[in-house]
Formats: sequence, structure tokens, C-alpha cells
Amino acid sequence: MRSLLTNSATSCLLVAALLPNVALADPPNIVGTWKGQTTATVYGNGGHHAPDLGGGVTYRSIEATYVFEHQEGRNFYGTFISPTQSELLIGTFRRDNRRGIMVDLDGQFNFEIYDTNKMEVCYSHPLGTGGHAVAACTDLTKQ
Repeated sequence: MRSLLTNSATSCLLVAALLPNVALADPPNIVGTWKGQTTATVYGNGGHHAPDLGGGVTYRSIEATYVFEHQEGRNFYGTFISPTQSELLIGTFRRDNRRGIMVDLDGQFNFEIYDTNKMEVCYSHPLGTGGHAVAACTDLTKQ
């Protein structure tokens, strides 16, 4: 009996591994305004975080607004707005139409839609692009 269960489980795993990763019919419409508070680890000064950080590692939280202006299928563009500046964003959904990537002029965002009007966005900005580094995640709610 144990051998039969083991072979059955192995067969199921093999079949699942051979099936294509099926995408949702259409990506969700993200056009509109999304807001949330970041949790960020910041090294150095500048960018979207206040310039008075002192140059070391600090932990920051800022209000983040993402305004997605246009979407065509999986692709989109918009603006990231913080209390100190705004930047153009371009992005695309992954094949599962739930996760994807975005970029601005100096960093990369990974995102995941996890509820109808909820999105988590995580940003990375390496040290070599402007004298500061940022690792931040934000839970956003569509307004």
C-alpha cells in the first residue's frame, strides 16, 4: 500500500511539473491611484527620503503614491510620488498576471497583486546609483 501511495504521489508531481504555467485570462486593471506607507532600510542621503539622514543606515517610513496612468495588456506606465519628488515608472506583469516588475531611472520594483484592490510593491536601489541605497516594501490600496 505504501509503495502504491508513493508511486501515485510521484506521478502527480511529475504531471504537475510537465503542465505549462497557465496565466490568468487578463491582467487586472491597475490604472488609477494606489497609496500606502513604506517600510524602508536606507543607506546614505537623498532620493525619495529626506536628505537629513546623516549618511548611515536608517529605517524610514514615507507615504507612497503610485499613479498608473495607462495600461495596455500586461504593460503599463505611471508615476511614483513621495513627499520629496516624483518619478516615471514603466512596468509589466509576469505570465501569471498577478506579479511583475517595474523600473524607474535608478531602481527596480517587484510587485504582487494579492487582493482585488491590494498590491505589495518592493523596491531596490543599489548603492552605485546615486550615493545611497534603499530596500523598501509597501502595501498599497487602490483608491
